[in-house]
Amino acid sequence: MLGALLLAGCAETGHVDLRNDTEDDVSVRFTDEEAMADLGADGVVDVPATGGASIPSSTCYDGPFLVTYPDGRIIEVRGDLCPGQELWVRDGAAELRETSSSG
Repeated sequence: MLGALLLAGCAETGHVDLRNDTEDDVSVRFTDEEAMADLGADGVVDVPATGGASIPSSTCYDGPFLVTYPDGRIIEVRGDLCPGQELWVRDGAAELRETSSSG
């Protein structure tokens, strides 16, 4: 599995973010074939507790995205994750939204 990826400057905002506001490490599985090819490790990114990860990208990734908690719970997030957006994980919930740093 991949750890946090470093931010790289690309077109527009140039990255998509994964934000974890829980006290537990979570993993996020990208189901989009392009994302899986870009990320390797079956499209899984580990996101540390109260932390995040940035994925250099100038393209949108299609969902769904599968957020897995340590206790085995899985939350499916539908939609597209595009540069300037983040997948925000909270206790028992996850959603796609614009990043506070976009613009």
